[in-house]
Amino acid sequence: MKFLITESKLKDFIEKKFGVDLTNRIMKIENYDSLPEYFKSLYGPGHFKFYLNKYGPMYLISGNSENYLYQNQDYRKFIVDGYDNVISYSEMIEDLGIPYGMGLSIDDLIDLYLEKD
Repeated sequence: MKFLITESKLKDFIEKKFGVDLTNRIMKIENYDSLPEYFKSLYGPGHFKFYLNKYGPMYLISGNSENYLYQNQDYRKFIVDGYDNVISYSEMIEDLGIPYGMGLSIDDLIDLYLEKD
């Protein structure tokens, strides 16, 4: 059986069930200047601009123990931490405090919590 749930109800469910509120913890990165310094030390402006132009915006996602840079690329999900370690989806989602088996993708969370312009 499937249930339809509104965004606000889903946010309430995540907060009540798991104690997680990702409001203001996801930021869209559309230019090099918006990138935190520790990520700038890993990626130069040319490299960063190449990925932005090829795959679109990146997102800075603040986990409980680490910050992550995420980009939905055509063939994979690019997720790295501030030490340039490639992180799996399950590792990041669990660091956010959301169980992996809940079935929410990173893109779902971005759509749900990213402040709209």
